[in-house]
Amino acid sequence: MTPRHLFLPCLLGILALLAGCQSAELPSGPLPPHPPRAEPDVAGIRLGDTLASVQARFAGAHCKPVDAEDITEQCVIADQPFAQAGDSVVYVSFAHGRTVIVQAYGLPAPGMPGMVQALTARYGAPDDERHRPPRAHAPAVSWSTDDWFLIATPAGASQPFAGAILYQRAFVEAVQRAAARRGESVPD
Repeated sequence: MTPRHLFLPCLLGILALLAGCQSAELPSGPLPPHPPRAEPDVAGIRLGDTLASVQARFAGAHCKPVDAEDITEQCVIADQPFAQAGDSVVYVSFAHGRTVIVQAYGLPAPGMPGMVQALTARYGAPDDERHRPPRAHAPAVSWSTDDWFLIATPAGASQPFAGAILYQRAFVEAVQRAAARRGESVPD
């Protein structure tokens, strides 16, 4: 076999070895409880905030109804500082007038280390592999509880900016269950 033909078998072997090592590092059994964490927010917006309160606090918010099954309104708020990473555009999604997802996007790529440091100072150590939400694919960093999860994502090839997104866990799980009942692909 030529070196080029050896690439795929070697790659598969390495991935299998890494998978074996990775699973050996993680204890089996039920997950231990999440560590206690401060109540999360993105640029001052918390899960459960009402549409009216967000509009009152952010005069420049551009809000509109959304014709979607799960999200009923969305707001976009420009130039909001976030976690010592710089100014971001904040997207706020509501289900029936309450915040369920808040995203800070458009942060400069070099701001990621400062953002992770600021979020770690506020919420404690990031999730270990057993607590990492399915949406938090490496190299993203996450913090979570039974009620919410916050994922910081670095800039990359498909995403030119760093960002962070805060999800209400119950909302995400309800959307996933509804999609599964409809026989649709369930987003992770």
